[in-house]
Amino acid sequence: MDNQKINLTILGCAGGVVKSILSLFDKSFEDVNDPIHTFISSMNLHLVDQNQKKMEYYGCLKKVGSSRS
Repeated sequence: MDNQKINLTILGCAGGVVKSILSLFDKSFEDVNDPIHTFISSMNLHLVDQNQKKMEYYGCLKKVGSSRS
């Protein structure tokens, strides 16, 4: 991709789909050989849920930016 920034919005109901997608992205972000690594390493991600969960619900995932450069 030629220096284009990807904007991705995920619309959900109660956090389940978002949690699954974030888990997949987290694994791909860590592996530079993953086919989607180059896309997700520079994308804007917007997560919108109808029923917002507390941050503890997503506790198994790393915080964005933690130990990442």
